[in-house]
Amino acid sequence: MIQDKDLDFLKACSHQELDNLVHILIYDKD
Repeated sequence: MIQDKDLDFLKACSHQELDNLVHILIYDKD
């Protein structure tokens, strides 16, 4: 089972990854 601390870690990582993806998607269009 996934523990709460693991969930918090995944949330932090996924949030950062999403920010990176959004940045790439926005600025790599041109």
